[in-house]
Amino acid sequence: ALRERLQQCGYEGKLPEIQIVDQLPELISGSKSRAPFMLPHILDALFMEIDTSRNGSISLDEFTDFCNKVGLFSKNQEEIRQIFDAADGHTARNRSLDTVEFKKLILDSGIVEVRGESLRTAAADAYFLEEKVVDTVLKWWLARYDTNKDGGIDINEYARLLVDYSLPFSCSPASFARYDKNGNGIIEVQELRFILEEAHVLATGTAIARKDDAEGMRTAWRALEASQVFLPVANAWKYGGTAELPQQRLGTVRFVCISDTHGQHEALTGKLPKGDVLLHAGDFSMCGELQEVKTFGSWLEAQPFDLKVVIPGNHDLTFDSAYEAHEDPNIAEKARTTLAATGGQQVVLLEDDEVTYRGLRIYGSAWQPAFGSWAFNLPRGHQLAERWRAVPEGIDILLVHGPPLGRGDRCHPGEGRVGCADLLVEIQDRIKPFFCVSGHVHEDPSASFDGVTHYLNATSSNEDYSCE
Repeated sequence: ALRERLQQCGYEGKLPEIQIVDQLPELISGSKSRAPFMLPHILDALFMEIDTSRNGSISLDEFTDFCNKVGLFSKNQEEIRQIFDAADGHTARNRSLDTVEFKKLILDSGIVEVRGESLRTAAADAYFLEEKVVDTVLKWWLARYDTNKDGGIDINEYARLLVDYSLPFSCSPASFARYDKNGNGIIEVQELRFILEEAHVLATGTAIARKDDAEGMRTAWRALEASQVFLPVANAWKYGGTAELPQQRLGTVRFVCISDTHGQHEALTGKLPKGDVLLHAGDFSMCGELQEVKTFGSWLEAQPFDLKVVIPGNHDLTFDSAYEAHEDPNIAEKARTTLAATGGQQVVLLEDDEVTYRGLRIYGSAWQPAFGSWAFNLPRGHQLAERWRAVPEGIDILLVHGPPLGRGDRCHPGEGRVGCADLLVEIQDRIKPFFCVSGHVHEDPSASFDGVTHYLNATSSNEDYSCE
């Protein structure tokens, strides 16, 4: 009937072959009661893989052997033992983990996570697995569907998989053949992985322990990292030591960027390279006391730049008029007046404002994700995102104290990330400046380039607050 109707409409092209399936292969009544492979099964699979003695508990030797085999947790045997002992909840250490202790360890370590509903399936959860345990888990996952024990998933078992996870694929022989990479009539472990990843039921990567990701930034970065571009830095240079800067090209503007001097700005006297504009990304003091502001302003006044642009940082408490600990309600105005009086006419303090130099627009903002009881704190989410949405388009230089997520925001120990995801999104989707200059994170002075924006963490202090 379809062919006749198309011909009546004048269509003379070749019609595709259409396969109508009234019933999935071997899908009998009542079979839907069989639960798919879900979080409890994933955890059980890992437990059974490690419990080689099959006595219902995992010994230190079994745990260590598995960690060494797949490279999990650490290469250091003492560190593995400490992780094991910390998970062993028995009052008298019996050097064994029961199922509850083991599963808590795996979940707390971020080795297995439930990621909520899959983006492409209607009924199933999506899962994250630490890359080092993926093959182990998938071996058990495949075995759940390999009912005839031939070492793989045949087309009938494949149909059951599609139903269990509401996968958006056809159960036709042609669809099955697409995933049967080896052409042997069964889907094996790596082919199953491809199916689950393509349907967004499974994601893999490096585990992030819950204790190391209280604000979710490492998890957010894991989701964003694949979309990020890191190209060779083209128009920024690190100055100091034996490094030499290229000669400034005629008609260009050279910016010298510093940050987090914390009252030790004198250590930079005579060490700054020549340039047109000095940018300071905040934390020029330890607590923002007026005397600190005065000495910093006097130092700024002596620096030979046409323009000196400054924003406050979280340590520059007196500049935040909303800071709750202020006893003097006028302290913020006094701090600004002090900087202006001592810094000279070339100093511009930017607080959610901009200045133009030789046609280049420079915008500065001190706000950052809440950090301790310091100044210019805003909670992650709506309030902070609103600040970044207020940055005008067409800005050439964006001067902020806290870095965007993934760009100069790595902390030690543990290499946690503290940057702002909303700031990164605004920069890459809308503002698109030539440069984003920040500080705040002393452990990660760095430069990166995404093809549009250079990101500079210009911190001048190390972890011990020594200005270098």
